[in-house]
Amino acid sequence: MPKTNAGLEMYYEIEGDGPPVVLIGGLSQDHFGWMMQVPAVAAAGYRCITFDNRDAGQTAPATKPYDIRQMADDTLRLMDALGLPSAHIVGLSMGGMIAQEMAIANADRASSLGLVCTSAATEPETAGVLRAWKDARPHCDDVDFVLMVSAWLFTHRFYQDAASVAGFLGIVRGNPFPQSAAGFVRQCHAVLAHDARDRISEIRTPTRIIVGAEDTLTPPRHSRWLAERIPGAELIEVPNTAHLLSLETDDGFNRVLIEFLQAQTKTVSV
Repeated sequence: MPKTNAGLEMYYEIEGDGPPVVLIGGLSQDHFGWMMQVPAVAAAGYRCITFDNRDAGQTAPATKPYDIRQMADDTLRLMDALGLPSAHIVGLSMGGMIAQEMAIANADRASSLGLVCTSAATEPETAGVLRAWKDARPHCDDVDFVLMVSAWLFTHRFYQDAASVAGFLGIVRGNPFPQSAAGFVRQCHAVLAHDARDRISEIRTPTRIIVGAEDTLTPPRHSRWLAERIPGAELIEVPNTAHLLSLETDDGFNRVLIEFLQAQTKTVSV
């Protein structure tokens, strides 16, 4: 089993060859959350590194509270263990918060930065949603909980496609390593405490910010705020999709992501 003890026993997978791309999952996600991206990004000529954050998947569970900066350190230590001095860093939602911390404190480790459906801090209305999820999680089984939160993750169009809904719930039911309720609660606390607003302008890494135009969990205004404050950042709003655009409109998201990676690779090679 490909694990590394990098201060924390972490599960990871690598697919493809070429410049490395580290994909960081969001709240409750394990590496499988990138299943629609890895084949496309690898086929485009990149080495994809996916992994399970602490308290998710097959990575060792935490024994005490932690914050987003510690999760950024986890990712950096994994890169160290894999011999990666730098990589293209892509983070979704909570993963985008982790990516922010990496780029702020360790700019030399990020060849480029992809911030997907994320924010620099949790605004009050989103904090209320997360607190409700956190309180409810210990009282729900895995599928019921996903059904409860998924209205915040997809557009109404997703639910009109019965096959897509059945496939998504099948993935949830079939996960052999579901996140524990305690792990979800700890990750929620980390997200709720994250605040990089006074440091976000320190990022100097080439950055593309991607958001679903119908994202209600981290609305586009959060991404616009980031784009206005990260020097040189590009903003792409993907139409007809919401927070989990990586699943709902994977082709469109993959195209926008790969175009950005290729542009950075060409810049480096010139």
